[in-house]
Formats: sequence, C-alpha cells, structure tokens
Amino acid sequence: DGEERRASYAAMGISIDCAASAQTAYAWGREGSYGELKAEIARLAAGQESSLSYCLDEAQARQTAAEWKTRYDTLATDAWLEAQDGQLIYHEEQAGRALSEAGAVSALREGVQEGEIAVFVLPVERIEPERKLADITPGLIRRAKAETSFGGTADNRGKNIEKAIALLDGRLLYAGQECSMNEILGDRTAANGWLPAPAIVEGGAQREDQPGGGVCQVSTTLYNAVAKADLEVTARRCHSAKVNYVKTGLDATINTGTIDFRWKNNTEGDAFIHAWIEDGTKVCVEVYALPFAGFDEIKLESEHTGDIEPEGEMEVVYDGTKEKGFSEVEVPRQKGETYTSYKVYYCAGREVRREKLADSKYRAQRGRKIVGTK
Repeated sequence: DGEERRASYAAMGISIDCAASAQTAYAWGREGSYGELKAEIARLAAGQESSLSYCLDEAQARQTAAEWKTRYDTLATDAWLEAQDGQLIYHEEQAGRALSEAGAVSALREGVQEGEIAVFVLPVERIEPERKLADITPGLIRRAKAETSFGGTADNRGKNIEKAIALLDGRLLYAGQECSMNEILGDRTAANGWLPAPAIVEGGAQREDQPGGGVCQVSTTLYNAVAKADLEVTARRCHSAKVNYVKTGLDATINTGTIDFRWKNNTEGDAFIHAWIEDGTKVCVEVYALPFAGFDEIKLESEHTGDIEPEGEMEVVYDGTKEKGFSEVEVPRQKGETYTSYKVYYCAGREVRREKLADSKYRAQRGRKIVGTK
C-alpha cells in the first residue's frame, strides 16, 4: 500500500548467523588476495560492517506476521447514504487491505537468504468494496415521511421498537427489489433478544405478552411511509383489532412465520429507508427515491365502510374455583368494522387523483363471561 513500517530484527525473528559469518571472515583471510584483504580491512576501519550471514526463526516470523495482519488489515467499506434534515448525503466507498501472512514470512526468508534485510516488501491485497458510489442512483430525494407516537423506550415494548428501528434504518433497495419486514427483523424470539410485551391474540379478543410485542408499530409506520412514497405494497394485513397509534385502516401487522409486510421498489432507481426514534416517543420513517412525476405529494385517507355483527351469544365459561353468583365479563361483546383506505395524489396543493389502497376488516367479538359454580 506504499506505507512504511519499522520493526526490530528480533521481532521479525532475524539474527546473525555467527558460525556462517565467522566462516566468511576466515575465508577472506585464507582465500582472498592481499589487495582484497587490504580493501576489506580499510572498509572495516571506516566503520562499515563486514559481510554477515543471517538466519530466520520461522516460528517467530510467523507470529510477527500474524500480529502485523491483525494490526494492519482493514475491511472494505461500501458506499453509503446518510439522511440529515430531509436531505441525503452520499459517502464514497473505502477499499480495504489484507496482508498475506505466508507471503510476509516468505519475504523475510528470501531477504535473509540474500542478505538484504534493510527493507522488506510485504504482499498486501487490496479488497474492493461490494457497493461503490457509482452504483447508487444519484439525485434521490425525500418522497415521504410517516410518524406514529408511543410511550417511550423505558419498557419492553419501547425496547422492541428501538431494536426494530435499528434493524430497518439504512436499507437500500435496488430498482425492482422486494423487501420483507419479517426477513429484516428475523424471528421474534427471546433467544434473538426480543423482550416480552403486549401483543394482540385470539383474533383481537385479548392481549398477552409475547417476544417482540410492539414491532407492529414499526411495520405500520413503514407501511404508511411506503404508501405515501408510491412504492408498491405486495403484502399487507391489518390487525384483527383496531390499534390506537394510527388512523384505523392504515395499520400493518406482522407475525413471525405467518403474517408479513412486504413492499417493492417499483421506481427506476434506488430507494432508501431512514428510520429513527424522535424525542424518545415517536417512530419516524422516511423514504427517499427519484422525484415523483406529475404530482408532488401523496396523502392517505381511510373511511369506515360498514359494521360486522357478532355471531352467536356471548360465550360463558363456568369456573369451579369461583363462588356461585360470581360473574365477570372477560372479553366485551362488540361489533367488528370494515374500512377502505385511499392514496390521494396532490400537485401544488391540488388533488389530481385518488386510488384505492386497501380494504381492512376488524373482527367482531361475541364476548366471553366467567361464571362461578363453587
């Protein structure tokens, strides 16, 4: 790489081969001509070293080469994007380098054998980054931003949201690429670091703690940003019950192994996702892509389209541990609802068209009551 490093001979495993050096000196006395011997004596008198022989401690050389590799190797860094105040900053790639340990030992060995030990040229391989700045679409702008509010990161739900945001932020989708929220987050299990927090179960009838509870707020916020950015939604399902952090009909639930939120970059260039937590209580997602054509903004609307009556009578569960006369509603009886959402396109503040986004159905609950029989 053109850089110079200094190291002691001892560290490199190089030492004087005394026997061989002495033999060389004896040879001057026995075999050299008087003129050659006189010239060598004059050279030594002037402070120059005699021609010495060296030897290499191979084990020490290998150890030092391994230390050099640890110290000098660097990973290649891909070109990357950084979002600040609604603008994208493009960062260039950085090549890495990798020292060949075997090649370094070989260079030391050859130098010792040839008596050239002042400078060693060590073999260093240049590691090219996978993604270069020239590979990223220039001119990406912020197409959309969505945000939802939550209670903060102090509890388990907030920590799960924080973890999901960190996994989502910085995603770059190539033109035509599809992305899966479940693939980004991985399985929500305790073994994967997800904490127990409330999640909707029993078709919306109950809430129970599950690993990763709360991540649906991140998928919902992303869904809104993706829709407002006019990217293609390829898989989305609403919750079985309404949630309070987004307008009804605009939520997107996920569940490990079963329900996913998927979207596709349907633009002609790259699309970039920036996600963060603002002021400790807001989930924020921005989508950057090439500028819109024919409009400059999309807003989302959702309208109530119908009610769903519960089927059958309220379920009654008899509990022998409760006294007779005890009665408690565990799951309230309630109607279900249907909603239809729309993408409304604007240009310079004027609506130019609207398109249906999705239908959503929130289940009715027949209800459940506990009755004592003891």
